[in-house]
Amino acid sequence: MKKETKQIFLVFLAYYFITCFSDVYMVFVPFFEKRGASPRAAGLFISCFYLVRMLSRPLGSCTIEKLGMRKTLVVSAIMSILTSIGIAFSLSNYPLVILFRSISGISDSIFVCATVAYQSMVLDYKSRGLGFALFTTGSTLPMATIVPLSEWLINMQMATTYIMLPVIITTICLGTAFMINDIPPSVKKDKEWGSYSDMFRVRGVKIFYLSCVILLIADGTMMVFSSLAQERRVSVSYFMISLSLAAFIIRTIGYKIINKIPRLLLAGPTGALMGLSIFCVSFTSNPQMWVLWGIAYGVGIGIGYPVHFSIVGDLLPVEFHPKATSTVLFCVDLGWGVIPLIYGIVSPVIGASWTFRLIGLSALISMTAMHFVLWLPLWREKRKAV
Repeated sequence: MKKETKQIFLVFLAYYFITCFSDVYMVFVPFFEKRGASPRAAGLFISCFYLVRMLSRPLGSCTIEKLGMRKTLVVSAIMSILTSIGIAFSLSNYPLVILFRSISGISDSIFVCATVAYQSMVLDYKSRGLGFALFTTGSTLPMATIVPLSEWLINMQMATTYIMLPVIITTICLGTAFMINDIPPSVKKDKEWGSYSDMFRVRGVKIFYLSCVILLIADGTMMVFSSLAQERRVSVSYFMISLSLAAFIIRTIGYKIINKIPRLLLAGPTGALMGLSIFCVSFTSNPQMWVLWGIAYGVGIGIGYPVHFSIVGDLLPVEFHPKATSTVLFCVDLGWGVIPLIYGIVSPVIGASWTFRLIGLSALISMTAMHFVLWLPLWREKRKAV
């Protein structure tokens, strides 16, 4: 195995295990409530992590620029170990467990930002699409591995093993971080790190971030899809399982699509496809149709994420990559945070189905318009410049 390939594989493992660290707590709420926690305390335990993680995204780029890639991974992994130990030994002290959980949002944010930025910085244009297609499977695999394992441990009354599992996972993150080399000086060519103001002056960057926000608002509907399923009287699993499988297949077997078609021409259609599936599924209670539109949504998200992560490297010089990566990840958290809020305000008035129709139709129209009005002219401009 070539040295570069080995390093990229190690970064993938680091990304997979840090995702496991956040996903292991997906079954924590009922476990926490059985130990006497109120629903309010259990809900706060979950939400504080994602809120702090979102606010900490800019800190990720600053840490990379100050410490370098390897030290950033090591320091954030140590923080994650300490916070997971703190959670494990303070379950009866609710304020303290919330504090450790909040701090873990900072360490998780920095670690994820470093792994994604590493990919963007070391991969060239030809390999970037394939690289991110395979890399982003690291965010879906934990749903099929660590979450079932965590649920099994709880069901088998192995509470101590479950609560120490995050400590084991973060220790693996630390071990992996020690094996990852820093970014070679030749990649950055000793240039100064770029500023946010200079980054947003680069042609196409504003279009890119608008596309990110719309795509990730569409992605954020996954947080409340169970409510739509309840209103339509159908199991949400039909949609979730089909989208997960479709996204995984498109990122592994069908990754060549991301490399063969110019990525600037894929950004709009993937978001539009997600919007179309959200809109159409809100009209049906047929399980087969939920599977069909789940597949369509999975294809959209399966291509959309690696495409948008790859566009960071396509549009921007390396000196902007840490800041660009952190802001893209901020958009991810923003989408997941905004949609539940919008849903909570709008759905009591017009119902779950009509709320999803409005979100889906908005994503479909806006991403279609962006493709023809913004992305297509930008692609033509860049093709002429080559």
